[in-house]
Amino acid sequence: DPPTTPEAKFNYTDDVISTTDYTKTYFRAEYQKRWVLSLSEFIDRKLDRDAQVVVKIIPREKQLLRRLQAMKDKIEPDHASEEIARMRGIESEAAKDMAELLGNKENYAKFRAFNRDFFEQFRKEPKNNTASGSSTAPQGMNR
Repeated sequence: DPPTTPEAKFNYTDDVISTTDYTKTYFRAEYQKRWVLSLSEFIDRKLDRDAQVVVKIIPREKQLLRRLQAMKDKIEPDHASEEIARMRGIESEAAKDMAELLGNKENYAKFRAFNRDFFEQFRKEPKNNTASGSSTAPQGMNR
């Protein structure tokens, strides 16, 4: 396995490959609960899109992350660059689909930036190892 760092990256492929416990954190129940609520608010307030977009984008995001994680788990060191390129191609196709749901590429870029910021805030919280917490978003994310 390549070395990882705790910080989220700027795309899903790099998150899965190089961010410590990215998919493990993403699929935690507490993370999902807070992510869905925060994303709903973000899409409504910042992107001025219908909240139903969340219902469509979350499953696509989950499917993409599961697929990328499965691909990462099967990377052969001798073919790593080719397999990572395939991962990037799959992400690129998923990104087009999500950008369409979000209205355009600019909204997709804003979504990914929000996603990265949300992950970073969640990761840095001392309480993120517990299943409790009254806030729906990491500190400062709902402003």
